Amino acid sequence: MPNVFISYRRDDSAYAANSIKEKLEDAFGASSVFFDIDKIPIGVDFREHINSAVAKCDMLLVLIGDRWIEQDAGTGARRLDDPADFVRLEIEAAIKREIPLIPVLIGKASMPAEDSLPAPLRELAFRNAAEVRSGRDQAHHLKQLIKGLQQLADSQTRKSPIGKQSDKSRKKKRPVKQKPHPTPEPTSKSSSAKKTYNPELLVNVLESIKSGLLSLVCALLIGLVPGVLLALTCSAIISFAGPFWNFDAAAIIEPYWNMGLVSCVLFCATAVWFFDFS
Repeated sequence: MPNVFISYRRDDSAYAANSIKEKLEDAFGASSVFFDIDKIPIGVDFREHINSAVAKCDMLLVLIGDRWIEQDAGTGARRLDDPADFVRLEIEAAIKREIPLIPVLIGKASMPAEDSLPAPLRELAFRNAAEVRSGRDQAHHLKQLIKGLQQLADSQTRKSPIGKQSDKSRKKKRPVKQKPHPTPEPTSKSSSAKKTYNPELLVNVLESIKSGLLSLVCALLIGLVPGVLLALTCSAIISFAGPFWNFDAAAIIEPYWNMGLVSCVLFCATAVWFFDFS
């Protein structure tokens, strides 16, 4: 709901101000209407008090009666010409804060001319006014006033969906400068080309050689036994069959004994070594 400030003079438009206040409270709620701001606590700077009260509103109604422009303070001078006049302070505060001003013409009053207003208030002369005239049209005028205020509040909400912003939030945020990332230093060719010594590689090579030699020795030892047994078996058969077949067994065995024994040993050793590595 919009917060509405009612600026008026009691001896000029008090009767209309009360009617407008009641209708606004029915439409927007009692807490949304600021009224009788002249009840200022003692010891308080009334200028700051008025400025603070106007700052809380979304729009300000200026009730202009038949003698609003001609009112004097008993000295022959107009109240509006007094810089400390409450009504003048209220309107000036709204103009400085760019708060919408809505002149409301009461009775037979008309809009004041620009040159009839003090310089700080002359902007008021160019604001479109609403009317709340007494008589049978008063209810219709009040209804139209509330409708116009609601439309103005809706337009303000569309322009600022999150409501009124503080002065700090309205300031343009400065872009945060990003610090450049440090460029890594290029490594020299000599250091990148240098090979690192890996002691584990040498250990693995030595272990492979050791395993190969052990496998070879085991193969020779294992292959020697069946080789010798095979050679002895062949020799025994030839020696045993020699007398029956009338040939000299020793002459036959002697040239091939060493060759057969070595061949058997190498054959068996190679077979064992092959199966061990596979």
